[in-house]
Order: sequence, then C-alpha cells, then structure tokens
Amino acid sequence: MARISTQVHAILLALACMEALVLYGFARDNPGGTLTNYQKNATIPDCLAPFGTVVGCLDSISDALSGGDFLDIAPDCCKVVTSIDKECFSFLFPKNSSAPSIIVGFCDIIERCYKEIYVPIATGTGLQASLTSVHAILLALACMEALVFYGFARDNPLGTLTNYQKNATIPDCLAPFGTVVGCLDSISDALSGGDFLDIAPDCCKVVTSIDKECFSFLFPKNSSAPSIIVGFCDIIEPVAFESRDWEKGSVFTAHYLHAVALFSQKQQEVAVPVRGGDLDSINSSHFLVLGGIRFGKREAVEWAAAAQSNVFGGSPSLACNHRSPMPAVSKPSTNPTSSALSWLPYPFIEKALDLELVFASKKMSSLQRWEMGLCLLVCITSCSFIYVSSQSVVAGNDNSSVSEGTVFIDGKTSIGKIDEDFICATLDWWPPEKCDYGTCSWDYASLINLDLNNNILLNAIKAFSPLKIRLGGTLQDKVIYDTEDNKQPCNQFVKNTSEMFGFTQGCLPMYRWDELNAFLKKSGAEIIFGLNALAGRSIISDGSAVGAWNYTNAESFISYTVKKNYSIYGWELGNELSGSGVGTRVAAAQYASDTISLYNIVKKIYSSIEPKPLVIAPGGFFDANWFKEFVDKTGSSVNAITHHIYNLGPGVDTHLIEKILDPSYLDGEANTFNSLQSTLKSSATSAVAWVGESGGAYNSGRNLVTNAFVFSFWYLDQLGMASAYDTKTYCRQSLIGGNYGLLNTTTFVPNPDYYSALLWHRLMGRNVLSTSFSGTKKIRAYTHCAKQSKGITLLLINLDNSTTVEVTVTFNSTWRLHQKHKPHRSHRLHKPHRSHKSHKSKVIQKPQRSTSGITREEYHLTAKDGDLHSQTMLLNGNILTVNSSGDIPSLEPLHVNSSKPIMVAPFSIVFVQMPIVLPACS
Repeated sequence: MARISTQVHAILLALACMEALVLYGFARDNPGGTLTNYQKNATIPDCLAPFGTVVGCLDSISDALSGGDFLDIAPDCCKVVTSIDKECFSFLFPKNSSAPSIIVGFCDIIERCYKEIYVPIATGTGLQASLTSVHAILLALACMEALVFYGFARDNPLGTLTNYQKNATIPDCLAPFGTVVGCLDSISDALSGGDFLDIAPDCCKVVTSIDKECFSFLFPKNSSAPSIIVGFCDIIEPVAFESRDWEKGSVFTAHYLHAVALFSQKQQEVAVPVRGGDLDSINSSHFLVLGGIRFGKREAVEWAAAAQSNVFGGSPSLACNHRSPMPAVSKPSTNPTSSALSWLPYPFIEKALDLELVFASKKMSSLQRWEMGLCLLVCITSCSFIYVSSQSVVAGNDNSSVSEGTVFIDGKTSIGKIDEDFICATLDWWPPEKCDYGTCSWDYASLINLDLNNNILLNAIKAFSPLKIRLGGTLQDKVIYDTEDNKQPCNQFVKNTSEMFGFTQGCLPMYRWDELNAFLKKSGAEIIFGLNALAGRSIISDGSAVGAWNYTNAESFISYTVKKNYSIYGWELGNELSGSGVGTRVAAAQYASDTISLYNIVKKIYSSIEPKPLVIAPGGFFDANWFKEFVDKTGSSVNAITHHIYNLGPGVDTHLIEKILDPSYLDGEANTFNSLQSTLKSSATSAVAWVGESGGAYNSGRNLVTNAFVFSFWYLDQLGMASAYDTKTYCRQSLIGGNYGLLNTTTFVPNPDYYSALLWHRLMGRNVLSTSFSGTKKIRAYTHCAKQSKGITLLLINLDNSTTVEVTVTFNSTWRLHQKHKPHRSHRLHKPHRSHKSHKSKVIQKPQRSTSGITREEYHLTAKDGDLHSQTMLLNGNILTVNSSGDIPSLEPLHVNSSKPIMVAPFSIVFVQMPIVLPACS
C-alpha cells in the first residue's frame, strides 16, 4: 500500500495527469447518455451551421465551460447560442444537459456583470456600490462561479487571428465533427469536466484528422485545448487502466474520492439557495469545498488528504483578521500571480482582510456572507502558500543539519581529457504531432519549423561560443534530401501509426537547409549532421534491416553543402540502429562497411578542404559485442564512436526523481562508460568516445522533472562521470523540444539545465582530475583543471534534502597559487539584485587554518523556493532569467576567503574555482 501511495504522489507531480485525476475526476465512471429520437434523426451540420457565422464562437464557449472565461463570449456568439433550436442542444450535448442552460444564462447576464461589477472594480471607483450589487448578481450561479472562482474580472484580450483564420471557412473545419453523434459533447465534457474516458474512438479519429491550422481557427485563444484532446486520444485506455490499478488499496485515493463526493454534494447544495436568493443557508463548508478544490495543484492534494478529517464537511470557527498571525498581503505587481484572486484590485483584497467575521456566526446578512466567502478565499490562498513554503527545502535553511566531508583530489596526473567544446545539444526532427503518454511536447521545435528569428535562441547558442549542435534523431532515418538527384516529392512527416516510428517519410528542402546554416553560422555553432542510414535497406521478418546503405542521396546532399561553402563539424551515420536497435537494427559488419563508405565520400568531396569533417557513428545504445565488432572493422575510418543514454527509463515513470537522487542508481551508468573506454583502448582505432544523445528519460522526458531544477543533479553528474571516462563530447537531448530541452519549447526561455551547461562550459577545463569524497554518499564530486589556466574547478552536488555539508579540500601533490591571482579586497558575499532579495540563499562559513588571504570563486545553484520541480534556477540567491531583449544573464560568482570550508546547502550544486595550480594542470 505504501508503494502505491508513493506512486500516486509521483503521478500527481505531472501537471496534465494531476489535473485529470485530482481536479476533474478523470478515473470516475461516466456512462454514456441515451439518445433521443431527435438526436437519432437530426442532421448535425444543421445544428452546427449557426456557429460557422462567428469567428471564435466555439472557442469562447469552450473557454467558458473549461476555464470560466465567460466575459469572452461575444454578443454575436450569444445570439448564435440563443437562436439554436432547444432540441438541437440535446443533439449536440446528449450527456451534458446543463451546458446549454449555463451558456444561455451567461449570455443573459454577461452585460449586467460587466457593467455593474467589472467596470467599477477595474477602474477603482464605486467599490461599495460594487459590493452591494454583488448580492444581486449572486442570484445567478454562473456569474458567481465566474466571479469568485475563475477570476471573472481579469483582462482577457482577444487573441490575434492568423491569415488562415481570416480566410478559412469555418464550416469546413466543423464538417468532420458532423460525422459522429455526440463528438462535440464528449470533447466539451473532457475540457470542462474531465470525462476523457467518454471520448469515443470515432471521435478521436475526427480530432486527429483535422488540419492543424483548423485548430487555430476554431480555438484562436485556447492553444492548449487541441493538444490536450489529441494527447488523450493517444493514451486514453492505458491511462484508464493505470488509474484503476492504483485506486485499489490507496489511502490517498480514499481521501480523494471522499473529496470528489463532497465537492459534488456541496456544489448541488449551493446551487439551489443561490438560484433562489437564499444565501443564509450557505455555510463555511460550501465555501471550503468550492474554493479549496479549485486552487493550485499542490493545494488540491492537501485538500484531498484532509477530506477524511471533515475539513470540507465541518464548520470551523475561523477569524479572518489581517491583524491575526497571517502573512501580509502585498500590493500585486504588474505581473499578477496565478492565485485565484490575482485579478482583484488591491483595495478590494485589503477590504476583505479588514473584515472581522467569524464563520460560525448565523446572524450575518447575505452581503456579509459574500464578503465572508471572499475573505476565506484570501485566507485559503495565504495558508496554502505558507504550507507549500514550509515544505520547500531552501538552500542554506537554518533548520538544516550540518555534516563534514572531505574532497580528495589527485593533482599529479589527469585521468581524461575532454574537448574544449565538450558541451553539445541536439535539434530533432519531431513534428508537433509527436505525443507521448498523452502529452504533445514538441510544438514547433523541429529542424523544419523552429523559429530561427527568435532572439533568445540566438543568444542562448552564442553564449557558448561555440556550442556543438547535433542535428538528428529517430526520424533522421526516414528523411530524404531535396537535392537535384531526388526524384521523390518533398513531403513533410505525416502521423501514421502503422509506419515505423509512427510517421511517414519526411524531407529536408534545400531552402530550409540554407536557413539553418545561415542561422547556425550567425550563432557560432558547430554542426554535426545525422544522415539517413536506412536508405536502400529492406526490413525483414525478424525486424532487422538488411542490404547495403544507398548513399546516393546523402552524397548529393554533402556535395550541395560543400558547394554552398557550409561548415560542417561532423557527419554522423544513422540513429539507434546498433545492437537490438530501436524500430529496427543493422548488423555490426554491415554498419562498419557503410561507415567506411561515408568516410570515402567525405574524403572525396572534401579532398581540397582542411580540416575535413569528422566521420561519426553509430549513434546507438551501447552493446558490448556489437560495438567491439563495429570498432574493429571500421579501423581508422571513423573519428568518434557515439552512444546514447536514457538510463532513467521512460518519461512516464513515476520514480524518476527517486532515481535521480539515488547515488547508487547514478553510479550504474559508469559501467557503460567503462566498457566503451575499454573497447576503444583494446582496439587499434584512434576513434574517441562521444555521448551522441542523452535525455535521461526516453519518450520526450517528463514535464516538471527533466525540464526542472532537479534534473541538473542528473545532468551535471553525467557530465562529470562521462569526463572521468575520457568522453570527449556530450550531446544533450535536446537544445529545444520535448520535456527535456535546455530551452522552453514554446517561450525559448532557458530551463535550469541550460545554466548548468553554461557554467560547466565556462569553468570546467579539458584536463580531468581523479576526485573522491568521504563523509557522505549524498555528495557527488568532480574536478577539472580550470579553463584559461585559472587553477582548478571543483563541482559539488548535494543530493541530501536536509543536510548542509561543510567541505574541506585536500591534495596528494604540491600546489602553487595561480600567478595572476589577486586576493579579493572583500570576503563578504555579493549582495543580490534588489528585485530578487527574497530568494537570497544563505551560505554558511567557518574558519579553516589554510590559504589565508586567498579568495576563491563560488557559484551556488539552487531551486526557486527550494522546489525541485521549479523551472527557475537561482545563482547565489539571484534568479537567472533573460531580460526583455532576450539577453542571457551574466553568471557572477561569490568571492570567498579560501581559509573557510566550502558550504554545500541541501539540494544544491556548487562550482568552486580555486586559484591553485596542480602538476596535472601545469
């Protein structure tokens, strides 16, 4: 039972799954509705036709049902709603009889809500009058729900329409829905009530068949809706079974189901008196349920867990007084938070906090009960924030314990040597339709559709000067190049589950290749291009690919590249075809022969060019016997042997964080590095080892894990471990795209791992020093000679959630100070930028009798608010973020007296640059 409970907790960390399970009741049974005779005989297009007269009407209705944005229902759309035959409503919504009346009700009252509430509150005038009018407006349940729980008065500017939206014919987009009875209803249920299990397969076919541009037309302001629905169509049955499995015996589930039941009960109890105007019958329990369930993701867990203690059902006596021990509510910034009350003007919140109301009182007027409800919502938000903060582990927290440890550095000789441009990242081929476990996380991050005009993207690459970028991935073995020799149509990937890798053949147009080269040259990147290694082969019954590689198209592509004078760092053959392969496989002997062919092509085409691009292969998962045969047979024809790493398992795994924080699990990958190193040393090859692709968790990673702070523990440990085994280059999957990008897929804003990679690139030099740590197994330690001959750089990773480790450094050899080093005048910590003062991490320091007067540079990395799932990283307590121009922030160190030990806070990462020159670094 404990294991199941733990799994449920982990599952909830995934935003999409959590919303479905906790907020919407994804796993509950929802039997299909019975169709009336009218539904059986009517023509759906006739019912849909009126919606085709107003752009965005369906979108605004969807928003209203799923997100409460009722103010966005335009008057013209309301006219459509009220003009539709009442029988038509039952046809479009066979199982959701309340939806039509709710929408019609809002169309009747929306102007009144806007004029009597929104305008005076938004303008800050007539506040008391607004509060009085609220009493009258509460007679409409829909308006109350929008006002209190969804942020009815917040600004929601209309989205900008694309050219496609302006010119397309809405009925053409709607037509496919007319082929399946109840399809629109089930989609509406899924968005508004979480009944995803009711989306029938036929309806899913309609959803996936619609032109992607059509989605933007139907949902001009709700870009997430299509991907959510399409994602659930891909995963609906597996998720349903999984959710039912963990329901059995889970203590948490009992609380959750109790909460859901109470929610439904209280919602119904509230509906009757509100519609009838009898607000006196509404008590605190109703507000607790209707308010609590609908708050943020973490708070929802807390509310559900408290259900069995009758928190929802009781009537606690709770004084709402801003002078009681509660946090002060500060005036909102220009960027409102996601709080349920972020839309309210500050005077309104201040007034609510001034109310001294006791919820148990039965003598309150209706107006007082409204004020009481608002006050409670403020209190709930504040208390939830306090709870979350108390659970967060903040770097340098005074409550953390302190232990001691020692780093031992062998400074006599280096154990490995990495490339100067060791850090590498990938750009993949996946189109937006690539989905994993119900999540479509690639958006427009493909080589084909990536926005090359984005300034953040350009600056992010430039910051490395240079960054190796490997262009490739699973679909590269299904790509043709549209050169002069190509006789096939240059079509893009189309989703087709019957095809290998789930997509049809794709094509790289030469104009796009030109654009990519222009951009990457401007950014200073070094290009490694992955070639299609399956061209000319046949897949036989055992799943293997046989026959020689047909390199005609690849050779033409390479020739085109040389004629255009494009600089290529390396040509790589194939993706994940080694060993047992992914999708298919190629025998080692044949692959070696094909790699030699590539070597000869490069040698011929680049005959007068030096240096020539590297020949790289095989780009697959390590298989000792396969790799040994491949290395032996390629001889000197290959320059780099690439292997891929996804040692954490699938992105859907709910135990990813447990693995990342487990030192023993992290150590397991050392076997792969060691075996490949031994294979290369025992052969006659001069080839070196590369990690050609590594995303940790395959199938696009996991949101809020592989793109959050916690993943830097795994990533930096991988970089350190790979270096210790003489790996020359390490390519991270991905630069952008999926849930494991260094950059956010949609905003391009750097994720925490981007800054981890950038610090590594700037601080860790080529020579790798043997490093060990004693005192605790929770500290990971790696040392390199520093870049630019500035001494040494030590990397320390603390996987402990509650212990600060006081680290002393020792050496086995003599050392001297770096000649250009000058002691820093002040040993105080640098002050953070004022705007980030609240996030300042505390660094503990104790005196040590050594290196007096010498200063070292320290870079302490922590998660914002101590939340491992945070996508915001702090450097020495200051938030790292790009500015309005898309510039990457400077990475400034602390200057610390070297006589003091290094303090590594819980769940933190520290780079330490010491001005000490060791023999291995001379």
